[in-house]
Amino acid sequence: MWNNKSIVNPEEFEIKDKNDLLNTMIRIKVDSDYHGCAEYEFHTPFGLCETLDKFREYISMLTIDEIINYRDNYDGSILHDIVTCNKDLSYFKYIYSVVKYRNFVKLVKHKDRSGNDAITKIKDLNLFKEIVKITGIERDEIRRMTDKCSNEIIDYITELIIDETKSSLLRD
Repeated sequence: MWNNKSIVNPEEFEIKDKNDLLNTMIRIKVDSDYHGCAEYEFHTPFGLCETLDKFREYISMLTIDEIINYRDNYDGSILHDIVTCNKDLSYFKYIYSVVKYRNFVKLVKHKDRSGNDAITKIKDLNLFKEIVKITGIERDEIRRMTDKCSNEIIDYITELIIDETKSSLLRD
């Protein structure tokens, strides 16, 4: 489902009310191709928050249902964009504190149009470990995700699986 949020440049971006927050994507120029055509990324206001306080302000404008059901133009959740924008654990912990465990797990497992859950887009190993701890994602789910995770996370998961297998063999 294409959400058709309005797309603005960063200098035009302004949140006057909840509708601006829910219905705006921000276009960021990231590069130019060899023909000189600009290449852009599109982000939510949540991903582009420069401070945790601003993020809290935005989240506080929404109900829990609006947080859970929020989708960007790529059908990603708020977590997808804060992962893409490399936000630290404090952003995740804040959402967790607002929506609580069950809804947080739904957000982590939600797939965007490309079939990616938010957790598979995490590049930072420590953040990945913390999200796994918070959500209690089980081994089979982690194995399913590995084809889309970064190499560092795949190596970490492989070591966990090897260690678990060794422990299992020692018990038998």
